[in-house]
Amino acid sequence: MSNQTGWRWCQKCQGLFFAGNSDQGSCPSGGKHDSSKSAKYLMQFGGDDGTTNPQGGWRWCEKCQGLFWSHLAFFPGEDLGEISKCPAGGTHAGSFTAPSRSGLYVMEFGQGAGNTNPQGGWRFCKKCRGLFFSGFPDQGDCPSWGKHDSSMSGPYVMHIEQMFSVIGDIRLKWLAFGGPTSFLGQPLTDELGTPDGVGRFNRFEGGMIYWTPALGAHEVHGAILDKWSALGFERGFLGYPVSDLVRWRTIDPNTDQFIVWNLFENGAIVRTKMVTEVAGVASITPEQLRHLIRRAVDNAVHKLPDNIGLHPQIETTSVSGWDGSTIPSRGRAVTFQLHGFHDNGLLGDTNFTFSFAVRFYLSSDPMAFEDPWFRSLRVDLIPGSVNIDVLGISGWFVSGDDYKQKIESQFVQLADIQEFPVTTYTDRSLKVPPHDQVKLIVIDVVTTSAGGLDFLVSPEPPFPSTDGSFLPLIQQTIDSFVENF
Repeated sequence: MSNQTGWRWCQKCQGLFFAGNSDQGSCPSGGKHDSSKSAKYLMQFGGDDGTTNPQGGWRWCEKCQGLFWSHLAFFPGEDLGEISKCPAGGTHAGSFTAPSRSGLYVMEFGQGAGNTNPQGGWRFCKKCRGLFFSGFPDQGDCPSWGKHDSSMSGPYVMHIEQMFSVIGDIRLKWLAFGGPTSFLGQPLTDELGTPDGVGRFNRFEGGMIYWTPALGAHEVHGAILDKWSALGFERGFLGYPVSDLVRWRTIDPNTDQFIVWNLFENGAIVRTKMVTEVAGVASITPEQLRHLIRRAVDNAVHKLPDNIGLHPQIETTSVSGWDGSTIPSRGRAVTFQLHGFHDNGLLGDTNFTFSFAVRFYLSSDPMAFEDPWFRSLRVDLIPGSVNIDVLGISGWFVSGDDYKQKIESQFVQLADIQEFPVTTYTDRSLKVPPHDQVKLIVIDVVTTSAGGLDFLVSPEPPFPSTDGSFLPLIQQTIDSFVENF
């Protein structure tokens, strides 16, 4: 037997096809096969008794370019008009009595989890007779009808023509999860660049790892990856991932709510037992946030011994990008500029401006065994970001550094802006509900590129089999907080 190159996996229908011809075949999902995310596979060529390991009887269909099993074998209850159906029309070339220009191919049986070379996870579809990869939740479109059916299949393995390289931070992330023995499995691509020229990624059997210089490396897999893909990956409105998969830590995972998510630059995708969807957004607008900051600073300066006050205006002068140098990534920092004065009596006022940069986040304890039901919205002053410019007579202003220290000490005291519930529970008559009734509704908070705050709300409806949302309740709570702050 010899090995033939040119075989690829189609990410649309999950099937194996020969890509060595100019015609990329017909895909049951529509159009041509798509091998852009495929490894390079080898097919064993020769032998045809259909009984040994490797197993003969496999053929190439010149119409759809796919690989299928050509032996005349039927399963109970089959519709003979639907078996060995070709997406290009009729039955596969070489099936039953149809003419064929195919050579004789063999497939190797083997127990594999899809994470070795040879690569496991391949199955035979009893309806279309084709070979497809079953390692993803989507079993691929079958040309006969519906999805591929592997119920009568043994486990097959495919040999990969070359192993792909995984380097740098993406490799470190992959190895941190366990490398080829993890849920990510083996790489299916070399490290590739994103269309915007900023990011890099590897596709693995069980997911993807994306990296940018600013955000670092983060994995996305499963239904969340499917959803992000449908939204255009990093080109969509969510942007790049800024976290690995996060799970809400509960007392008893067997009975408590299951909810996981990936954070992205501009939101989150949440998966529960009921839904996989983009998190809802309840917002504090940039204007509202400036109002909150000015009021908080005004309250703070009135506690200082100096005879100073604030003018009404406040500006947002800049918003940074995410900071991926830490785990987890730190959100965008917002720089505010305020204007104040010192009353010098007969000498007139000393006007000044001062600016500072802060980050907002929801408090949590990464070392705790479970996440809290109440979390505080916190603001952290960026060290070294305080800047003061004084205009006019400065009799009170002895040292800029001294006053910077006063401002920084006030921020330490004001770090917790507001504590609020991030959960709800089924029976509202209970003061202390059982933990298996508690549902997480506020996932996290993200600072927007415009300088506002987006509270990310679980897309799971309040009650099963309903179309309701917690979003109006959370937005009402936030509006009330802003109004009464």
